[in-house]
Amino acid sequence: MARGFKTGGRKTGSKNRRTQELEAATANAAKQISEALGVPFDGDAHALLMAIYKDTAKPIELRLDAAKAAIRFEKPALSSVDSTGEVVHRYVARLPEKVGTTDEWQKQHAPQTIQ
Repeated sequence: MARGFKTGGRKTGSKNRRTQELEAATANAAKQISEALGVPFDGDAHALLMAIYKDTAKPIELRLDAAKAAIRFEKPALSSVDSTGEVVHRYVARLPEKVGTTDEWQKQHAPQTIQ
């Protein structure tokens, strides 16, 4: 019967049996990978791919496959750009000042002789 407090079972914050087994299996797999590669392996997939394609003792086909898989993590892929928008050009035109007579216009715009 419930007494208002916990009387048995797992302690709060402790991991269940399945989680403990999974962590042990992951640590064992990382240890085996580290031994096979000869370099420390921290469990990162990208680090594994880098270790494979940088290892010159491995066959070139395996190294190329690892490099192809790792390239997406190292360099961003270019995205296609669809240019369907209309380009709006805006211009500013300066018009000459308004003049009343041709004599005034000629004074403003006529070529001047240099003496």
